[in-house]
Amino acid sequence: MRIKDNISENKEDYSAEMKKRVASAFNLITVITEAKELLKHTKAGVLELREAIISPQEEAERSSAKSLFDARMQATVYYTLKNIEGYQRHGWRKILDEGEAADD
Repeated sequence: MRIKDNISENKEDYSAEMKKRVASAFNLITVITEAKELLKHTKAGVLELREAIISPQEEAERSSAKSLFDARMQATVYYTLKNIEGYQRHGWRKILDEGEAADD
């Protein structure tokens, strides 16, 4: 393979199709970059609007309610697992069989 001393001698090194594809890729990258910038500004605007609509007191109440709900769900999971362990220790199959026999 021979190394060209002056690569600009032959301006047709790349085909027209390849040039189109490269230009198309650059255009797509430009559009994506602009869309990302627009989304960034939109997010900032939404956060500002949220701060204008929801007062700090309402946000604190919402956070408190969320924390209370999370704590209740964790307790529910804990006690559900404890009940399942108890059923396993005391023969859950026997308890279920007795319940089905009582239904009949």
